[in-house]
Amino acid sequence: MIIASLIAVPCGMANAIDPIIDMSQIDAVSTLTPSHVDWLSVPLPTQLPSRSFASAGLRPRPLPPMDAFAATHSVLEGSLQQPTTARAAVIAPNTAPGDFGRRPGHFVRQPTPAPIVAKVEMKNGMQFDLRATETMSDPDWLGLPVPNPPSEPHAQVAMARPRRLPMLEPAAETDADDILSQGFNDEVEQSSELFSMESPATEDSPNVDDETLVGLPRRLPPIGDLAAEEESPRDFIASAGMSPIARQLDCTLNDFSATPLPGGTEYNNPYAAQWIYDSKAAVPTQAPWIEWGRLFYGDGITPRGRDWFGPYNMVRPQFYLYGDYRTGISAGRNAAGRTDNWSTRLNLDMDLRITDTERFHGFIGPLDRAGKVSGIQLKDGEIDYQSVINPNFVTAFFEGDLGAMWGGFHDQSSPMELPFTVGLVPLLFQNGIWMEDAVTGAAFALPARHSRLLNWANYDVTFFAAVDQINSAAFGTDGHAAQAFGNAWFIEAYGGYIETGYAFVRDRNNAAKSYHNMTASFTRRYFDRISNSVRVIVNSGQDLAKDDRTADGGLLLVENSWITSAPLTVVPYANFFYGWGRPQSVARAANSGGILRNTGINFDTDGLNGLATLDPTGADTAGGSIGVDLIGNQLDRQLLIEASYLTEHGNLNPGVDGDQFGLGARYQFPVSNATLLRFDVMHGWRGDLPNVYGTRMEYRWKF
Repeated sequence: MIIASLIAVPCGMANAIDPIIDMSQIDAVSTLTPSHVDWLSVPLPTQLPSRSFASAGLRPRPLPPMDAFAATHSVLEGSLQQPTTARAAVIAPNTAPGDFGRRPGHFVRQPTPAPIVAKVEMKNGMQFDLRATETMSDPDWLGLPVPNPPSEPHAQVAMARPRRLPMLEPAAETDADDILSQGFNDEVEQSSELFSMESPATEDSPNVDDETLVGLPRRLPPIGDLAAEEESPRDFIASAGMSPIARQLDCTLNDFSATPLPGGTEYNNPYAAQWIYDSKAAVPTQAPWIEWGRLFYGDGITPRGRDWFGPYNMVRPQFYLYGDYRTGISAGRNAAGRTDNWSTRLNLDMDLRITDTERFHGFIGPLDRAGKVSGIQLKDGEIDYQSVINPNFVTAFFEGDLGAMWGGFHDQSSPMELPFTVGLVPLLFQNGIWMEDAVTGAAFALPARHSRLLNWANYDVTFFAAVDQINSAAFGTDGHAAQAFGNAWFIEAYGGYIETGYAFVRDRNNAAKSYHNMTASFTRRYFDRISNSVRVIVNSGQDLAKDDRTADGGLLLVENSWITSAPLTVVPYANFFYGWGRPQSVARAANSGGILRNTGINFDTDGLNGLATLDPTGADTAGGSIGVDLIGNQLDRQLLIEASYLTEHGNLNPGVDGDQFGLGARYQFPVSNATLLRFDVMHGWRGDLPNVYGTRMEYRWKF
């Protein structure tokens, strides 16, 4: 319940008429612009007579923005400039506007009648009735026109914080009560339908006393010392006539912070609003190689489409062929030997869109296969050209929404959201750490759910079944040995978000190698300065001797980044890990690198030239990376510098013999809107094993 009331007089005419009250006790000044004032509503009393409102507010709401009425004049301004002896004609709302002078742009919204909850008396002897209204957001709330600023040099600006004041109720014995009540529930009434000073008295427009004008809503005047800048809550309550009920308030003005806009801010500056659009410029884009149907970066309204699957799931056929071309030169040595090569990859995505929710998608890499890439290699001083041709699909799947499809076939809106996919499907969970591979199978999701019981604001769950083509070090190089069945959850709750999942990985040929793969993570920001993720992966269940197990143990990952004063361009980070046994992802493609790829660039492969890394398996090792990611002020270039370390704490990892250290850097920048250059350098010291190192340069063209 909000206590709201109103006294209104026209701008600059405080003493034009004085039918009931002594206007000399009220200072009415003109408002030049609402953009320089701090709108504030009265605090909410809570001990007044109860009344059920659908929108009972627990927060103050501002008055309607008044700049929308800048082109209009006050309803009373022009009329009350007549001599004080003038008689006002109050017209019924249903009277034709043509009969009363037609004043375009003059309108007023009538307040909703409400019961009187208290009677108060001000220091000057004026008495008011306090009325309760449901909410300031009610459709019948006052929308008052703004008068033109007066041209007189002595015109004053309205008080710094206009407040709502009690509304005078017209005397019961006058005709105005009956006349005005007819329009109380009308949202907008033309002012010419409300009154006309020029029209003579007729049967349709009876002359009434000036007292009837008291019931009309008018502009808010400052009362006495309310215009002072340093006004206390006690002064406000007393001046507003709320002293009798002040003890019933459980909040004061000090409970509400000041406006964040400084004085003089052009809050309603139309030129500033227009600048947002005028300052925009066309962004150069790269079109796909093939775009049939609607343009990929087209403009205009989406076409209606074809009614092939029902009017609620329109068909808009489109086909795109896009991807990127990568070529790079590298020199150095990785764990497998020399990496002196010039290699090239071509990634092609084919996308056939049928409706807005259904499509067929495929991906091929015609110049690479199982980690091998087409290119020129330098071996023992001799140049060797390696040609790799691979026309096979890496991914090929159909995806859609069963809810949209059901609605289309049954001529109704989608009754639910149930996205699904089937085919050779790419599955990626937890930034590719838990799973990153294309598998033969199917998946479906339950998106955008919430739970009151668990206090989950939002969660998604995906169920998947992979029946073939699982790539995992747990099964060697046999991509047909395993199957996986599981689920993955994404939950927004408890001030952060949770990612968790479970998968049963089954070996078709040897049940003893089947195992359970579980994961959980929690990410949130602490102290507004540290963004932190804690992630754990656990493998268990293989019925083999300890030395023969290929998926056993676990991995703990802790990822941190520091929120600086320039959070988009300067990002220091520190990532750590601890692995025991032989932890495995559910599935990892050959070009995805190791399970530690997100720990730092010194553990991440480039997927093209085979740049050196430290041991990325996490098996019986612990370590981390510390670095800083520097982004250009225009977000147009990146410089990344990093130092890494790992040490062994067991004997299950043949790729680690002693402590390992690494230093690495990466720099990349765009050449055009479709091309970029990237440079990498790395050097790693591997204890008793040969050191690794390398430099590379890559050119990438996206289309």
